[in-house]
Amino acid sequence: MALKNAQVGILIREMPTGMLKVNLRTRGSVKANKIAEVMGGGGHPNAAGYRTKLPLNQARGEVLKEVRRWL
Repeated sequence: MALKNAQVGILIREMPTGMLKVNLRTRGSVKANKIAEVMGGGGHPNAAGYRTKLPLNQARGEVLKEVRRWL
């Protein structure tokens, strides 16, 4: 989110359990909590997240698909 014009920041990390943790940061009309809720998570309008057992490529595709709906 250090980029001036960025509306969405996404960080995907693999946890020791093998699950992926997806963190979302947003500004403007994009709501991080609404994106996370679709994926089974939650949070605040500009900072939210969720965990998933999906493989990395699939998890990335799913979150990007949902983010595009908001852009």
